[in-house]
Amino acid sequence: MSLKLAKIAVTIAAGASTGTANASPMPTGYIEEIYLDYAQTSAVSNVTIIEAGHSQPILAVTNNQTDGAYYPRIAAVNPANVTFGSDGAVPIAVVSPLTVSITGGNIAAPAVTAYIKVRTL
Repeated sequence: MSLKLAKIAVTIAAGASTGTANASPMPTGYIEEIYLDYAQTSAVSNVTIIEAGHSQPILAVTNNQTDGAYYPRIAAVNPANVTFGSDGAVPIAVVSPLTVSITGGNIAAPAVTAYIKVRTL
């Protein structure tokens, strides 16, 4: 096992308040940490990270402009689809490209950069 780093920089262009960027190719494995660096944006914004082909976000951070690390996990379930609670939280597997979106930000290049640490197998 090793850790790989994916870097996704999102720019907000002139005349816009949103931006989107993709990571392709994306390392395959389990997400250990996501660090959001808000760089030059001074506006409170919303950041969402979604894996291609999925509708449920891996991470959604709202009303924020402060850099920080996040450790997204998903609740484990038993065969009856009952969650174990926070004790059973496991890292999220990623096998497809990720999309990072920012809304409500100011013009910036980049407005936010997501550094995603993936534990590969």
